[in-house]
Amino acid sequence: MPLFYPNPKPPPKGVNPLNGGIAGVTVEYTEKRWMDGITFTKFLQHLDKHIVTERPVVLLIDSVSSHIS
Repeated sequence: MPLFYPNPKPPPKGVNPLNGGIAGVTVEYTEKRWMDGITFTKFLQHLDKHIVTERPVVLLIDSVSSHIS
């Protein structure tokens, strides 16, 4: 599965962190580079897009508030 990478805001000017990267990698910008509820939802969409459906998948998460919202 391609990487999902939270990065701190603001995005760098004149630099694209995806240049020369692997296809399908997603970069999301958050206030403190931590996962928040919106970013976690985007991660779940990214996971759903790239997950292999031929076998079961278990997603283990901790009790961070963004995972609960």
